[in-house]
Amino acid sequence: MATPTHQTPKIGRNQKCPCGSGKKYKHCHGQFGASTPPPGFREAVQAHLREHKANEIVRTRQQGYGRPIIATRINDHWAVGVGGRLFYGKTWLFFTDFLLHYLKEVLGREWGAKAQKTGLDHPVFRWLRRLNDDTVKFRNARGSVISRPELG
Repeated sequence: MATPTHQTPKIGRNQKCPCGSGKKYKHCHGQFGASTPPPGFREAVQAHLREHKANEIVRTRQQGYGRPIIATRINDHWAVGVGGRLFYGKTWLFFTDFLLHYLKEVLGREWGAKAQKTGLDHPVFRWLRRLNDDTVKFRNARGSVISRPELG
């Protein structure tokens, strides 16, 4: 008695590819050497794309429409990549802590001192005042931050 063998149904070269790309199979996974996607692959890709789209909406609300922020925790330091440069900070609790460091780096400490002496009410200084007020408001008795809303 012969044992039944499992065969996947043959996909025609001119049919749409089962991966969900919308391309013909011969131009997608039907190319020479390409393998047929496993069952459930299309659904998994679509679920992943929905999750990615949702995450991108959250990121855009938090960071704006520019390039995504590249930041990660390495041991006890934060590493943040900006414009081909990498910054490290051990004392940064929030991204705004990095921004304070970065502003001094980009604008220069001299610019800030001159602007404050002349009484310039620059948007950067208004943002810094609000950041400082919120930081003081959300610190606990020991001085560490317990929570903080997004400032934008």
